[in-house]
Amino acid sequence: MRYEPIKEIVVRDWARLTSPEDLARMVAVAAAGHAVSVSWAEGVAFAAYPLSGERFSKALIEEAKLYYAAIYFALMPNFHPVIETKDGIRVPVVNLSSSLVAKKIATWLKDRETR
Repeated sequence: MRYEPIKEIVVRDWARLTSPEDLARMVAVAAAGHAVSVSWAEGVAFAAYPLSGERFSKALIEEAKLYYAAIYFALMPNFHPVIETKDGIRVPVVNLSSSLVAKKIATWLKDRETR
């Protein structure tokens, strides 16, 4: 067995939402009734939508490149297992703080915040 880390993450679009609750609403609406969750790392809650298909699978396998169509995020300094909105939407949050990819994404998103 060997570990081969992702060498590059390509993000086509990103947007910061004003709160974790707004992120939960957006993710729930986009999921249209399907199961959904939000990821969390480094004080950032985010929903990442990877590009799929043969071209992107090949890039992942051959070049260790990961492509995302979009990543939406909100700052959430502390981990909470569920984001619940005032209108009753409940979205589970997955703590990915041990994932190097999730940590890179969260750090990159926070850097966008300061620009």
